[in-house]
Amino acid sequence: MSGLTFWLIVLAVGIFLWWLAYVATAQMRVGKNLEREEQARRNLEMHAKKLAEEAAEKEES
Repeated sequence: MSGLTFWLIVLAVGIFLWWLAYVATAQMRVGKNLEREEQARRNLEMHAKKLAEEAAEKEES
Protein backbone atom coordinates (compact mmCIF):
# COMPACT_ATOMS: atom_id res chain seq x y z
CA MET A 1 0.00 0.00 0.00
CA SER A 2 1.42 3.32 -0.98
CA GLY A 3 1.71 6.25 1.38
CA LEU A 4 -0.99 8.21 -0.46
CA THR A 5 -3.50 5.36 -0.19
CA PHE A 6 -2.78 5.01 3.52
CA TRP A 7 -3.38 8.71 4.18
CA LEU A 8 -6.58 8.71 2.10
CA ILE A 9 -7.91 5.82 4.18
CA VAL A 10 -6.88 7.58 7.41
CA LEU A 11 -8.60 10.76 6.20
CA ALA A 12 -11.80 8.90 5.25
CA VAL A 13 -11.94 7.10 8.61
CA GLY A 14 -11.22 10.36 10.44
CA ILE A 15 -14.03 12.17 8.62
CA PHE A 16 -16.43 9.32 9.37
CA LEU A 17 -15.53 9.33 13.07
CA TRP A 18 -15.88 13.12 13.22
CA TRP A 19 -19.34 12.85 11.66
CA LEU A 20 -20.41 10.20 14.20
CA ALA A 21 -19.19 12.39 17.06
CA TYR A 22 -21.00 15.41 15.63
CA VAL A 23 -24.30 13.53 15.32
CA ALA A 24 -24.01 12.05 18.82
CA THR A 25 -23.21 15.46 20.32
CA ALA A 26 -26.15 17.06 18.52
CA GLN A 27 -28.52 14.40 19.84
CA MET A 28 -27.22 14.85 23.38
CA ARG A 29 -27.63 18.62 23.10
CA VAL A 30 -31.24 18.28 21.95
CA GLY A 31 -32.00 15.81 24.74
CA LYS A 32 -30.40 18.02 27.37
CA ASN A 33 -32.38 21.04 26.16
CA LEU A 34 -35.62 19.05 26.41
CA GLU A 35 -34.71 18.02 29.97
CA ARG A 36 -33.99 21.63 30.91
CA GLU A 37 -37.29 22.85 29.43
CA GLU A 38 -39.20 20.16 31.34
CA GLN A 39 -37.44 21.05 34.61
CA ALA A 40 -38.13 24.75 34.06
CA ARG A 41 -41.82 24.00 33.47
CA ARG A 42 -42.00 21.93 36.68
CA ASN A 43 -40.22 24.68 38.62
CA LEU A 44 -42.69 27.28 37.36
CA GLU A 45 -45.63 25.06 38.29
CA MET A 46 -44.26 24.49 41.80
CA HIS A 47 -43.59 28.20 42.24
CA ALA A 48 -47.09 29.15 41.08
CA LYS A 49 -48.60 26.55 43.42
CA LYS A 50 -46.54 27.88 46.33
CA LEU A 51 -47.61 31.45 45.60
CA ALA A 52 -51.26 30.38 45.39
CA GLU A 53 -51.00 28.57 48.73
CA GLU A 54 -49.37 31.59 50.37
CA ALA A 55 -52.08 33.88 48.97
CA ALA A 56 -54.79 31.54 50.26
CA GLU A 57 -53.18 31.50 53.72
CA LYS A 58 -53.05 35.31 53.78
CA GLU A 59 -56.73 35.52 52.85
CA GLU A 60 -57.65 33.15 55.68
CA SER A 61 -55.77 35.27 58.21
